[in-house]
Amino acid sequence: MDDPGGLLGIGSGWAIVAYGVLAILRGQLVPRRTHDDKVREVEYLRDALKVSEEARRAAQQQAAELTELARTGVHALSALPHGEVTDRVPDRTTAAPPQG
Repeated sequence: MDDPGGLLGIGSGWAIVAYGVLAILRGQLVPRRTHDDKVREVEYLRDALKVSEEARRAAQQQAAELTELARTGVHALSALPHGEVTDRVPDRTTAAPPQG
C-alpha cells in the first residue's frame, strides 16, 4: 500500500480542518463550557418540571376535594325543610323579663 507521489496526504489535513469548520458552523461542534451550560439548564428545567407537576397534582386533588365538599353542602341545604321567608323582625318588647 504505497502512496505514489503522496497524493493521499495532500488534502487530508485540509479536509479535517474543513470538516471542523463545517461542524462548528452547523452547531455540531460546541465548546465544552457551552455544552456544560446546556446540560445544567436541562437539569434545572427537568427539576422545575417535577416541582410544577407536583404542584399541579396537589391543586387538582384540592379541587376534587372542594368539589366533593360543595356537593355535600348542596345536598345538606336541599335536605332542609323549605319555609316561608319573611322580612319581619320579631318583636322583643313582649318578652317576659328575666326572673332572677
